[in-house]
Amino acid sequence: MTGTERAKLDFQDRFDAVKSRNGWTNKDLAKVLKVSTVTVSRLRSTPFGASGRNVMTIHALYEEAMGR
Repeated sequence: MTGTERAKLDFQDRFDAVKSRNGWTNKDLAKVLKVSTVTVSRLRSTPFGASGRNVMTIHALYEEAMGR
């Protein structure tokens, strides 16, 4: 597995953890990120093509959800 593939999987794990820990749907997360649900779906599937702001927000939400 390449570093890029590992980074994508790590991001997807964090994305899923944020939704799970907060009990959020894609619609809920879209409201938090102030984007559409389509954008949230694309963010998970192709994080490297997403807005850096959204990626960083997911990382911040993950840290918050994990109590760090």
